[in-house]
Amino acid sequence: MNAVEIRSPQPQELEAMYQQRWVVLRQPLGKPLGSERDRADEAPGSYYAIALWQNQVIGSARLRLFEGGIGSIAYVAVLADYSRQGIGTELMKYLLNVAKQKQLHKVRLRSRVTAQGFYEKLGFHATTEPFTHIGLPHVDMERQL
Repeated sequence: MNAVEIRSPQPQELEAMYQQRWVVLRQPLGKPLGSERDRADEAPGSYYAIALWQNQVIGSARLRLFEGGIGSIAYVAVLADYSRQGIGTELMKYLLNVAKQKQLHKVRLRSRVTAQGFYEKLGFHATTEPFTHIGLPHVDMERQL
């Protein structure tokens, strides 16, 4: 997969990014189209990373900036046909680099328990016991930068 490109989306790619996000994160849970978005998607201080393969959005993630040098990563998603190929790791590295450029000192996220090991390999640690969110077990995690 040498031709996978990780970068910020162009405005005309945002709808494809949201569609990809829904297919991976919400459709399997029976959630309606539109449930993959939230108010922060339109807010200033939100940065995105997409993974493109042959002009198709196959992965995406979002970083939000908060006061006090804290960021939050959410909606990390890679299409099933492309998972376990390092694409999620590259999306995370891209956003962690943005966080460092923005001089953040901490990044947090909410992880499905099934993905907790993925984030631990990237230096995150759980800050909560598992709890239910959108019908699935999750933990909150963070990492110092």
